[in-house]
Amino acid sequence: MLPALREQIDIERQKRTAAKAEAEAKLKRAEALEMGAEIGHGTLERTVEITVGTNIDALMGAEILTEDGKIIAFRE
Repeated sequence: MLPALREQIDIERQKRTAAKAEAEAKLKRAEALEMGAEIGHGTLERTVEITVGTNIDALMGAEILTEDGKIIAFRE
């Protein structure tokens, strides 16, 4: 029983050490940012209406720029 408990403690310690290292890395990246820097947040899916002549390449590469949780610009 004691070896199993030690193994569980070691596994938990490794998880927490990895989480701490990841948090420290994120903090270093955040501290290195300059005011006004842009940060990618991921991909969103959406529904759009298209018609004959719609530039599909522009739609596929569109970006939404946000600041403080509010949309401030659309980019194609």
